Amino acid sequence: MRVFITGATGLVGRALTLRLRRDGHTVVAWSRSAQRVAQRLGGEAQAASGGPDEMREAIDGCDAVVTLAGEPILPGRWTARKKTAMRRSRVDLNQTVVAAILETTNRPKVIVAGSAVGFYGDTKDTVVSEDDGPGEGYLANLNQAWEAVFEPAAKAGIRVVWGRTGIVLAPDGGALESLLPVTRIGLSGPMGSGRQGVPWIHIDDHVEALMLALLSPQAHGPINLVGPTSTPQRNFAKAIGRAVHRPAFAPAPSFAMRLLLGEAASALLDGQFVQPDRLQRLGFVHRFQQLDESLSDILSTQRIHLKRLHSTPDVDHGASYLNRARPTHELTSSRVVPCPPAEVWAFFSDARNLANLSPMNAGMTMGEAPLSVTTGSRFSHQLTLGPITLPWEGEIIACEQEQRFIDVQHRGPFRTWWHAHGFEATSLPDGSIGTRITDRVLFRSPLGLIGRAITWAYVGPQLLSLFAYRDLALRRRFGEFTEDHTPTAPSS
Repeated sequence: MRVFITGATGLVGRALTLRLRRDGHTVVAWSRSAQRVAQRLGGEAQAASGGPDEMREAIDGCDAVVTLAGEPILPGRWTARKKTAMRRSRVDLNQTVVAAILETTNRPKVIVAGSAVGFYGDTKDTVVSEDDGPGEGYLANLNQAWEAVFEPAAKAGIRVVWGRTGIVLAPDGGALESLLPVTRIGLSGPMGSGRQGVPWIHIDDHVEALMLALLSPQAHGPINLVGPTSTPQRNFAKAIGRAVHRPAFAPAPSFAMRLLLGEAASALLDGQFVQPDRLQRLGFVHRFQQLDESLSDILSTQRIHLKRLHSTPDVDHGASYLNRARPTHELTSSRVVPCPPAEVWAFFSDARNLANLSPMNAGMTMGEAPLSVTTGSRFSHQLTLGPITLPWEGEIIACEQEQRFIDVQHRGPFRTWWHAHGFEATSLPDGSIGTRITDRVLFRSPLGLIGRAITWAYVGPQLLSLFAYRDLALRRRFGEFTEDHTPTAPSS
């Protein structure tokens, strides 16, 4: 299947791209910048950009269209400029998409159109489903206009699904990106009354629901892309606190939020209790049924191990590099995926795909990178930490086809960085061949004793989070070998 996606470089778009690629589908990523597609999606997507004519050419021959682009509604006040940007990205852009679709010679068979549960307005204590009509307020009106854009496509005989999304739980963006920092310092708690509904969904369930909407002929019309049950906002805040072992009782009064955010405060003070009735009638089973379970999976670093080193480890490649500045710490991780080494190697050997394994909030952008990893290959990228942009220049110092490669940092934030990527064929209980993917990193922060203290206080936790995200991305891209020995492998 060939899938055209707007918003492919965003939080959900990147996850959906990896999931589509697992099953061998082709992704055409529409963006204002083709370079941005390459920087954020590497070799996993074909970049497309330009005006209406280029859009029509990119869509022509695609089997499906997914529209995920949308100016974030938060943070910030809803100024006239902000409202214009929100409408342009949801209404104007999609009018252009629909016009391009209807002008193509080979039309897509399905459109999965992004929407949001804001369609229902503030539901108070009422639980709503797809059978309920729109609510009132700015977001409800915006969502109605957003969905109406796709009516001409539906009338033309194209199967259209409106995916009404709730709060998507992910480790590197969305609501958690804003809530986790304040929760970790003990400043989170109920917003307003705390009784308003929060319809949440784990990002992997969200992506699987999008896959169902794309592939199931029975999927059409509005579908609520939310978890099995919504939760009151005060319980949502407490669950995040439990996940990071912090209290969550600091209230944010309604008057203070309205003073700070103006009209935009309604996005936090209003809520929805939403049921995914049509999703469940299609046979969808949420992998993550409980909020605590979802947060635990997203924030887990159990597969990643970090320890202090007291001597330089023996290595068969890069010993002279390590001897220049002895590494002080070692990080290791391991995961089995139900794909043979050749398929896994094809992904990793394109160094551009490093961007797919890095969280959104790391600000990873790829520069020069080899399309095929070989000894001596050079690559570069940038990491963004808050206001600081950090350049990184590295080199592949060893490469054994479908088995491993080792890279080192020549310029970047670490004094020493030696990273071995391993790929070992593994027999699975069903007789198929999987791959054990391992990472071993030997590193040293700069600034001597101060740097070591910073490593344990800041750098270490950041690396654990980064490699935990990498682990989740690998699961998304290659499937998972679960504890009960049931592999979830590509379907094609």
